[in-house]
Amino acid sequence: CAQSIWAMSGDPMEEGRIDNIVDGVGMPFGRPWCKDITGSFYFFGSKGGVYRGSVGQGIQKITIGSIEERMSDIDLDKNLIRLLWNEREQGIHIFITPLNSYTAATHYFYDTKANAWWLDKFEAVSSNKYIHNPKEMHIFDGLDPDDRVILLGGWDGFVRKWDPAASDDDGTAIDSYAYVGPLVSDAMGLIRLNEMRVQLGKNSDDVTASVFT
Repeated sequence: CAQSIWAMSGDPMEEGRIDNIVDGVGMPFGRPWCKDITGSFYFFGSKGGVYRGSVGQGIQKITIGSIEERMSDIDLDKNLIRLLWNEREQGIHIFITPLNSYTAATHYFYDTKANAWWLDKFEAVSSNKYIHNPKEMHIFDGLDPDDRVILLGGWDGFVRKWDPAASDDDGTAIDSYAYVGPLVSDAMGLIRLNEMRVQLGKNSDDVTASVFT
C-alpha cells in the first residue's frame, strides 16, 4: 500500500492470513519491488529510499549516506520506478524512467556482495528522446545460457537484452569509471605519490587512470 506493507501467507479461503509487516512506509505507483532467490524482498519506499525485508523480520533501509540524498530527490509523480533482481550479478536494478521520454535519467544498481551502489545512464538519443530508458522489463529464464537474460523495452519500441560482455550500447560507447579515495595521512598532512600500479581483471579492456589533487 501507499503507507504500509502487508504479507499474505497461505490461501485466504483455507485459513490463510494477511499480516501487517510495517506501517508508515509503503510503495509508489508501478512495480517498485522485487525478490531474490532467498525470499528477501526489496522495494522503493513511498518516502524515497530502498528497503530490504523478509517476512517475520521486518525491513531495513539500505540507502544510507550520500546515495540517500539522491533517492530522496526523485519525483514519484513524474517517474516510473521498477526494481529487478539480477541473479548473475547478484544485485538489484533500480530503473527510474521519466514519464517524459525527452528527459535524461540516472538509474542505480545495488551490489549485494559488496554492499555498494553504482550509477547507470543510457545516453542513446534519437529524435531528442532517450530511447534506451526502460519502460518495461522482463527476466527471460531459458534453458540455454544465452537465453537467461534480462530484457528491456525502450521508448523506441525495441526490446534489448542486458549484456555484461557488451562494450557499446547499440553503437554508443559504454563509459565506466570509479573514484578511489580520498587518500589522507593519519595527521592530515601532505602526501606524495611516487608510483601507481593498477591490476586489471582477466578480461578487462584498457583502463585510463588519473590522479586528482
